[in-house]
Amino acid sequence: MNILQISAYPPEHPGGSERYAFLLSKFLSEQGHKVKLLTSNLKGMSPCSLEGHENLVLLRSFCVSELFHVNPLTFVMAKLVREVKWADVVHAHGEFFITTMQAAFVKTFLHYPLVIQIHGSMDYPKKCSMLMRAKRDIYDPTVSAWIFRQASIVSSISKKNIQLIKRMFNLPDEKMFQLPNAIDVDNFKCNPNKTFSYTVAFVGRLVPWKGIEVFIRAAKDVLKENKNANFVIIGDGPLLSKCHKCWIPLTFS
Repeated sequence: MNILQISAYPPEHPGGSERYAFLLSKFLSEQGHKVKLLTSNLKGMSPCSLEGHENLVLLRSFCVSELFHVNPLTFVMAKLVREVKWADVVHAHGEFFITTMQAAFVKTFLHYPLVIQIHGSMDYPKKCSMLMRAKRDIYDPTVSAWIFRQASIVSSISKKNIQLIKRMFNLPDEKMFQLPNAIDVDNFKCNPNKTFSYTVAFVGRLVPWKGIEVFIRAAKDVLKENKNANFVIIGDGPLLSKCHKCWIPLTFS
């Protein structure tokens, strides 16, 4: 099968959706599928290696800038129109990316199978930033709803998120699909000769929708029962100072 993946950020960028798209692309290519990953050509990024993945090709498009530092203003339209004629299916990541908007727009006149992958939760916290409120109150009821209407399949890593999206946008069951995280298990192989104690880690940006506050509450409960438990926070973000003031033993990296 010929599969065109669309990721706003390139694999070298340190974020979840781009890592997901790249690992999924590598896995599919290893299964014998021909995969092209259409992404942004961000400045200052060292290209990743595709050694050993002959069936995987990276297509990079010009990026003007990043809107709000979370959305690359990348024009993939020309490459997209050309590549969808080659692809059996198009898989776009993130409903709020400009690249995904272009994929939905091109589908209106080229009519190809389009999978839209939702990476973040649509269950917004009560207290959220102005940008998140704008997405919830303006973008989702209009642009997101339109993108989901264009999609052949709407997928998410979470069953709960799938049910939430289904209710929010009135989508039929046959359009919803759970697609778990693509994980390279080779990254987690341990040295059998090394002894270590178990540590619970949070890895991600320190923002409300990533669940760092839940992690801290859980750590407090565990430490009441086990004073020797180890907890590590790996990341940075607007909640970093709040994490430092949580009054429990945490290691930051």
